[in-house]
Amino acid sequence: MINKILKIIGYSVLGLILIFCLSFLTFILFFDQGNESYIINEPKEYHPNYYSVSENSVSKAPTTIKSLPIEIQDSIELHFNNWVGSEFYSTLQYDGGQIINTEVEPDLPKYNLHFSFSNKEVGILKYTASICLRSNGSLYDYISLPNIRREPHKRKIINLKEAFSIAQSKTIDKGELKHADISFDPNTYSIKWTFDFETDKGNIEGYRHIIDINAHTGEVLDQHKMIIYKKGMIDEPEDFLDILEDSRYENE
Repeated sequence: MINKILKIIGYSVLGLILIFCLSFLTFILFFDQGNESYIINEPKEYHPNYYSVSENSVSKAPTTIKSLPIEIQDSIELHFNNWVGSEFYSTLQYDGGQIINTEVEPDLPKYNLHFSFSNKEVGILKYTASICLRSNGSLYDYISLPNIRREPHKRKIINLKEAFSIAQSKTIDKGELKHADISFDPNTYSIKWTFDFETDKGNIEGYRHIIDINAHTGEVLDQHKMIIYKKGMIDEPEDFLDILEDSRYENE
């Protein structure tokens, strides 16, 4: 009887040890890749543009679009319909903004208004676009959304994870992902995913590789490579070897 009890206790202890080992191994594996996994699985936000002006020169926009002057409401609908189409415009939520005193700030728009959408399936928690209007309702600047009316393929946004796979294939030495974000690229009038990778290189702190991916097509829009050295960051030096040998960049 005692032997049976001892065997049961022994098996129980072994089982607990095995569970602990498996849990510890899982923790280690998650810890190694957890940061990258967290970054990719966390939906991103794009914050709207605000003009930096004195408190006396600006006020918050009304909380509802119907509180704006009717002619401004009509202008907003017209501009959005011409830019993204009525279907996409209907998915946008009015999100406030700024009303600027253009008598004090004559070079700025009268209205800086924000409209947002969400698409968690592709990794967008909230994307907030800006539309800036003069007092007569005319456009002051571009709308920070793709021109879907002219380029309907930009209605599609590729998944954050898919964009990450594309960017990862372009990194230097398969660096570790440190940051990911979404924003608007005014050069191509496209939404873009941005990935920031780092690679450790021992005595040199490593490389930093920032890659912009077109969120509609998956093409690489831009790449920016930097060397992170002991005394800071060196941006694409002309002669890498000279910098490594230059004692001015060594720790004091």
